[in-house]
Amino acid sequence: MQPDNTEERRSKKHWVYAAAMVDAEGCISIGESQHWTKAGTPYKAYSFRIQIANTSKVLMDWLVQKFGGVVYKKKQCSNPLKPVYQWFTKGGWRAQERFLLGILPYLLIKREQALLGLEFIRMQRDENPERRKELRDRCCVLNHGVSVTTNMSNDSEKN
Repeated sequence: MQPDNTEERRSKKHWVYAAAMVDAEGCISIGESQHWTKAGTPYKAYSFRIQIANTSKVLMDWLVQKFGGVVYKKKQCSNPLKPVYQWFTKGGWRAQERFLLGILPYLLIKREQALLGLEFIRMQRDENPERRKELRDRCCVLNHGVSVTTNMSNDSEKN
């Protein structure tokens, strides 16, 4: 008799669904901010973030239950009566790495951002501001609408 691998299948379903949520409702980004040393010298600091935003509290609770993280509630500008919830990974770069590795095989749209994010968080102890800036710039380009190629022929695009 085969061992019951229901938990394994359920886990895969969770990763697939989380990847779909990141692709559709999420953001994988590298941020840049200006800081100053005690001596007053300016320097750039870079940070990595994985976020999913949605108006469903049920989805946010599910994400926290399955993957941990934290949820923030804020008002929408377009509909102030219906809040939007934002889920973020929590637990530092190890939690971010674990989440990215779990969703990576199933990402369709944000795969490149996830790969850049993995490289970024894996260099946490590496002092290389030039490379961090390069990764941030590449991620920004991807997040600002570089088109995704498909395997559709020109004829099917016309229909």
